[in-house]
Amino acid sequence: MTHSFNRLTTIAALDIGSSKVCCVIAKISRDKRINVVGYGYNASKGIKNGIVTDINQATLSVCNAVETAEQMANERIDRIIVNISGDKIKSIVKDATIAINKNRPVSEADITKVIEKGINKINVDEHELIHCLPTSYRLDMGDEIKDPRNIFGESLSVDILLGLVPEIQYRNLSTVIENAHLETAEKAFSAYASGLSCLVEDEKEIGATVIDIGGGSLEVAMGSDEDPTVALSVPAGAGRVTREFLPESGVADDDDLEAARKNIRKILEPMVKAFPKSKHPMHAVGTSKTIRSLARLAGAVMRQPGRVDTSIMTIDQLEDWLPRLAAIAPDQRTALPGVTPERTYQIVGGGLVIDEIMKALDVKEIEICPWALREGAILRWLDQFGRTRLGF
Repeated sequence: MTHSFNRLTTIAALDIGSSKVCCVIAKISRDKRINVVGYGYNASKGIKNGIVTDINQATLSVCNAVETAEQMANERIDRIIVNISGDKIKSIVKDATIAINKNRPVSEADITKVIEKGINKINVDEHELIHCLPTSYRLDMGDEIKDPRNIFGESLSVDILLGLVPEIQYRNLSTVIENAHLETAEKAFSAYASGLSCLVEDEKEIGATVIDIGGGSLEVAMGSDEDPTVALSVPAGAGRVTREFLPESGVADDDDLEAARKNIRKILEPMVKAFPKSKHPMHAVGTSKTIRSLARLAGAVMRQPGRVDTSIMTIDQLEDWLPRLAAIAPDQRTALPGVTPERTYQIVGGGLVIDEIMKALDVKEIEICPWALREGAILRWLDQFGRTRLGF
């Protein structure tokens, strides 16, 4: 990876999923313009639900995806931003409080001190720390404050969101990265990175729920401003649900669909409990090819002055299409708009998961984002490190 104030900086992101491994290479200019110059993907082998099951096969999958992207970009990479996914990830919130001088306003040093106190209280307990994000502040145990600087008070508190993954899971993933002769530059939770790629500034400010479904897991993040307040994953990916809960033929009747829904609701239960209903943001964004395929089939286009056209899929539209889609043989679904050959078999399973999580979180409609976590991982790096490494 190049770090120069006089030329473009090259960064790369790696998305290791249950269905495929993707690599994207981009060049970042000093004015923060992102230009994707290389893209590669390969079938995911030796990886299931974010967990490495075969080191050699997983390494080969990563190498093939990276090599394809390098050839397109005509550039070699040795450092990578890696997404962390799977149903074992979790997020928790820790708090810390310090006394401050009431005769002067809160300074940057006060903020640093309270965050450091919170970090020192962290016991990861056989987990790898992926994210450590201050999400809100309070003065004198009052209401939440986005930025306490230059405000007077006697005590300063902070809530810190911790993103954790089991140490063994991360160690195996790191071994795959190292065997591919790559160095991990940064790590990011999939749902968090997806949110960064999807949400515009006003959506971040108001608050949003980001839904990302892969082949092996469903990941949901919720929050406001730049950082999430909770990010969770459950084993309810489109491919996994299809294999475990739907008929092998790919065709399902109403009884089959209801039986699958019951199993999905059981899987979603711990996730739903972690999202208090009173705090569900009104706006929801979906990011994945499965969601985009369903939206193209069932959704409409909402015109927004000053912004690009946005696809919106309502829960009524989705529920209207699912039984009809399930009754069609998988090899015939590709004649429908938006249904690609690689997703024709699992699109019903993915649709059931999206429908159930929307109902559980009382989401009436979902905005479809054309971007995914790879772009979000790049934006995360740019936000954290671009100022010092690029000189702006």
